[in-house]
Amino acid sequence: MATKGKKKVDASEPKPDIDDWKGHQTPPLKPFIKSESRNLGRLKDQLVQPTIPRHFGGIPGIPRYGEGVPARFDDQSNCLTIGENISLSGEITSCDKLIVEGNAEVKLTNAEIIEISSSGIFKGSAKVETAQINGYFEGKLEVKGVLQIQKEGRVSGSVRYGKIVIESGGEISGDMASFNSPNGSAKPSDKN
Repeated sequence: MATKGKKKVDASEPKPDIDDWKGHQTPPLKPFIKSESRNLGRLKDQLVQPTIPRHFGGIPGIPRYGEGVPARFDDQSNCLTIGENISLSGEITSCDKLIVEGNAEVKLTNAEIIEISSSGIFKGSAKVETAQINGYFEGKLEVKGVLQIQKEGRVSGSVRYGKIVIESGGEISGDMASFNSPNGSAKPSDKN
């Protein structure tokens, strides 16, 4: 029976000896590049010279610093988040946006926005442009723009605001007045 594709080895043929191959050398390989293309001097002008940008603004698709959205309105610019399991006390003097998810006993001056989440507790004083309260605020609050008390929000203390929005379920107690009313600029101690 003949096997297809396999050569029969004749046992009578002698096997090649390794010593027979020692004196033989293989011929050198021919170069893969043609001799006329080896002259790179002519191609030097055609070669691409990569440049590394000195800053991210030089990379296509990434805006240069100061272009696009102003840094003041960027969500991450000048934003401080007090996490859910964090307690912080002190004074915050330079913060555009404060997000309170944990406990804060602070004095906040000249901020744009304060957001107190449902798990957040803020005790102290705050002067801001807008406020969204969904947690607990106790102390002195001055909001030049809109004060929004959401359904789980609780505010107590001295409150001054430009406009106020209280969702169903939100609570406010203490001394409160609008900046637009005659009593808005009065101090709580002057009202007694």
